[in-house]
Amino acid sequence: MNEQTTNFSQASSVALFLRDPAVTAAAYNALSNRGFRAVPVDASQSPAQTALNVVPQIVAAQTGPLCILIDLTQEADAIETSKHLVALAPDAKIVMLGTDSNVNLLHALKAVGVADYWVLPATAADFVGIVETQFSHTTAKRSRGRVSVFCGTAGGIGTATLAAAVAWQLSQKGQTVAAVDAGLESPSLGSSMGADAPGNLPVLLQARDRLDDVLLEQAMVRVNPSLSLIDGFIYRPNQFDAPLFEHAEGLIAKLRETVTDQVWRVPVGAALTRSVLLSADTIFAVTTGTLTALRTAEQLKLFLAQNAKAKTVHWVFVARDAAQAVTVEEAAKHLGVTFDVTVPFVKRLGTESVHPAEFLSGNNALTKAARQTVSLLTGLAPESGSMWRSLWK
Repeated sequence: MNEQTTNFSQASSVALFLRDPAVTAAAYNALSNRGFRAVPVDASQSPAQTALNVVPQIVAAQTGPLCILIDLTQEADAIETSKHLVALAPDAKIVMLGTDSNVNLLHALKAVGVADYWVLPATAADFVGIVETQFSHTTAKRSRGRVSVFCGTAGGIGTATLAAAVAWQLSQKGQTVAAVDAGLESPSLGSSMGADAPGNLPVLLQARDRLDDVLLEQAMVRVNPSLSLIDGFIYRPNQFDAPLFEHAEGLIAKLRETVTDQVWRVPVGAALTRSVLLSADTIFAVTTGTLTALRTAEQLKLFLAQNAKAKTVHWVFVARDAAQAVTVEEAAKHLGVTFDVTVPFVKRLGTESVHPAEFLSGNNALTKAARQTVSLLTGLAPESGSMWRSLWK
C-alpha cells in the first residue's frame, strides 16, 4: 500500500486501557515521540469497565481526533461491551485488543461500530503502528498492484522455484510482494522459499466478502521484510465446499490494494486456474522438455487462446535435466511459440546443501533467469554485470 506522509500533530489523542502498567507507559512514551497526545488512564484492574466509566469524560475534554485502545481479553461479553463503548464515543476510533484471531469476532465487533480489532501487541512499536493505521486510513492512497501468474504442470518442472525466485527479485527492488501458491493439492512455494508456512489460502478464500486487512495480515507469512507468502493447503476431498476453490477474484482484488506485486503459482487444471488466469496482468506459461509437460502446455495454450486474448503472455522453457527428451528448439516448434525466457538446468536445492534464501539471492542460472523475467514485467532491461564479470565470463 502506498500512503501519503501523515503528520500526527498534538491534536490527535490516544487513550490506552491496558492491564500491564509497564506496557502502557512504554506505549505512551512511543506514541508521544510520534506526536500523539497521550491521555493517561489507570485501567490495570479492569480495562473495559474502566473505559465505560471514564470514556465520556475523555470525549468531553477532546477537541481533535481521538483513538481509544481497549484490552478485551477477560470480557465475558465483548460484543455487548463494545456496543456500549461505541455509543459513548461515536466519533472516536475505538480499537479492541484480544487474544482470539477469529475472523468472525473481528466482523462482529465491526458490525457494532468498532474501528478495528487486533491481537494484543507485545511491543510499544506495535501500538504505534496500530494507532497510525487508524489515523492514516483517510489519507491512504491505494495502488492497483500488479498480478503475475506462473502456470505449468502440477509439479516437478520448476514453476514454483522460478516463481519464488521472481518474487524474491521483485522484493529486492523495493516492491512489496505477496507470493501465493494456488496448488491446493501440491503446494511448493513455501519449500522453494525455505519458509515454514501454514496453508492459509483456503482461510482467505473462505472469508470472501469478509476479507479485510487484519485477516490478510494474519494469514501472510513474512519471508523477508518486503516479501510475504500465502501457501496452498493439501486438503482431503469434500473437506471444504467445492465453490470455495473456484474463485480467487476477491483475494486478488484485496491484494491489489495491499502490495505492489502478486506472484501466483498455479498448476494447470487446479481448481483456481481459470479465475486466477483471468485476473492476471501477465501470464508466464511454463513447460519443460518432457512429453507430459508439452501436452499440458498444449492445453494451456488453447485456454489462453480462448480466454486470455488481452493478456500479456510469455512462454518459459525450463531445462529439467541435461538429457531431456525434447530440446527448447523442438518444444518451440511443436507448440508454435517463442520462448521469452529459458531457464538452464539447475540442480535440486536439496542436493546442494544450500538454504533456499541463499540460493534465491545468489548469482546462478535460476536467479539470472529470474532477473530476465522481472525485466519483462517491469519493462526495464536486466541489470548489467560488473566490468570485471564481463571481462572474465
